[in-house]
Amino acid sequence: MDKLGLQTPRTMDQFFDVLKVFKEKDPNGNGQADEIPYAANSDTMGFVYGVFNGVQGAWKLKDDKLVPTIMEDASRDALLWIKKAYDAGLFPKDFAILKYSQTVDLIRGGTSGGTSQSMNHAWVTGSKIREVVPTADYMPITYLQNAGGEKYTPSGSPYYGVYLIPKKVPEAKVKKILEFFDYAYGKEGNELATYGIEGVDYTVENGRKIPTPQAAKDQVGDGN
Repeated sequence: MDKLGLQTPRTMDQFFDVLKVFKEKDPNGNGQADEIPYAANSDTMGFVYGVFNGVQGAWKLKDDKLVPTIMEDASRDALLWIKKAYDAGLFPKDFAILKYSQTVDLIRGGTSGGTSQSMNHAWVTGSKIREVVPTADYMPITYLQNAGGEKYTPSGSPYYGVYLIPKKVPEAKVKKILEFFDYAYGKEGNELATYGIEGVDYTVENGRKIPTPQAAKDQVGDGN
């Protein structure tokens, strides 16, 4: 973005224009047209529908009724935007069948201009990009605005699933399992999962946790 003199996009048209510049202006400077403007797959394109509809998920409140967003004209506009971007070569040609790990590989290789990731994944992959381009960093797009002026910021699921303990598990073991859950959801367990081990994966400076190089090697906080 800085190298090409680009500003953070605030609309889908501006986002399209930024990606087009990534494709045409050789941002990695190797003289080859090898840039993939947006490392997309089918799972990372849902935000486009969210922007056009101004809502997260498959339903929206309209005239005091819940309606499926897929039936809205805005969803058709979103699909047309995706087609336009695909036709312009802004996504991998096989983006519809790419696995998420393959989009991460594109980012880590330093040939992609952007992608859609959670913040914890962006921290890990960002460190990998800097192995290729030492000065590289992500510029987060905090929101995109649709034609109606609605500002949309995608968010992940509020939960990743549920834990179930079979009825046949002995009571003593159930209690131990619940003790572990209590620890994991407590402050100490949560900080261990998020930041790693103090003195190994992070240090504390002025009350702030500063990650060490080991944190990236351990993939601390990447969600896995």
